[in-house]
Amino acid sequence: MSPWRDGCSMLEVPLPGDGLALEIHGEVDVASSGELRRHLRDAAATRILVDLGGVSFIDSISIAAIVSKQRRLPPDGRLALVAHDPYVLLVLEAVGLQHVMHVFPNRAEAEAYLDD
Repeated sequence: MSPWRDGCSMLEVPLPGDGLALEIHGEVDVASSGELRRHLRDAAATRILVDLGGVSFIDSISIAAIVSKQRRLPPDGRLALVAHDPYVLLVLEAVGLQHVMHVFPNRAEAEAYLDD
C-alpha cells in the first residue's frame, strides 16, 4: 500500500486469474497522478479494476492515466471503473468517460464484467 500522501492512498489487490484491483482512497489530483500512472503502467494484468469507491475528487490528469492504460491493454484485456461519489461521477460524466469505458456503481458488478 502506498502511504497516505497528499490526501491519497493506493493499494494493489490481486484478483483471480490475471486480474488486479487498484483500490484508491482520498483525492486523486496532480500530486498523486504520477503514482496512479506508475501503478497502471507497471500492472502486467490484462483485467484491471480501478476502484474509485473511496475517492472524493479526481482531476483530468488522473482520468487521462486511466484512459491511457485502457488503450494499452491487449485486445482481450478489460478495464472497469467503480465510482459512486456524486462529484466523481459528475466529473466522469462531464468528460464522457462512460462512452469509452465501463463504469460501475459497485465492485461486484465490475468484477463480474471482468470475469465475463
